[in-house]
Amino acid sequence: MPNFICNNSDCESYQKPEFHHKVVFRFDEMNCLEPVSPIICGKCGSYMIQEQTAVKTDINQVNIGSFKGMGDYDKRRHIKNRAKTHYDKHEKKSAQMMRDNLINKMKEGLEP
Repeated sequence: MPNFICNNSDCESYQKPEFHHKVVFRFDEMNCLEPVSPIICGKCGSYMIQEQTAVKTDINQVNIGSFKGMGDYDKRRHIKNRAKTHYDKHEKKSAQMMRDNLINKMKEGLEP
């Protein structure tokens, strides 16, 4: 999150960067991030401006969550795929080991 500075020369926090953590951004026409609502200085009440940074935000480098915008069918499919991937990665070996142990115990009980 960027810092904002007060541009009012009469304010005690003039040109001092302040961090605001609850800021919602959107892309403007030139694919640069800008705050949706204006940021207001808490000491003098004037509008604050965003502190300029050297890095230009590229729209391809921003990860925008798309799960909330999916339909119900797509959400179910996404969650099932995520659960299967987690199972294959982390729990498949232990599940196979438990099955093998159970099969061995059953074989031991059936042998005369």
